Amino acid sequence: MPGCGEGSTSQEAIGLIKNTEKLARVAIVCGLVGFPLCLLSYSWVPFATAGREMGSWGYLPLIGEAGALLAGIAGIGLSSVARKRSPKQSAEHRLAARGLAIGVVLLVLIVVPNIVGVLWLAR
Repeated sequence: MPGCGEGSTSQEAIGLIKNTEKLARVAIVCGLVGFPLCLLSYSWVPFATAGREMGSWGYLPLIGEAGALLAGIAGIGLSSVARKRSPKQSAEHRLAARGLAIGVVLLVLIVVPNIVGVLWLAR
């Protein structure tokens, strides 16, 4: 059969590259969405410094922290998959590396202050 497998591999490769670029872009978006959620997880600080109770706003830090953790983990996972699928030194690989870096920074901003806070209170 003429043309049965000749063009299919190049079309699959083009589809894979487009899919990889999309994964890398979604990873960056996950990281960028996570930063405001990270800030939301510290919404208790103004209330605590003013000596007021958060009242019905008490769920905001929990939602912010959980959302930031999920966004960071999703960003790291998606960018890892995109990096594995893309050829080295390609634009998609560099874009995925940026998404990975943003996800790692986001997780560090959430996890490290929590660990330091627990250790600070335990002494």
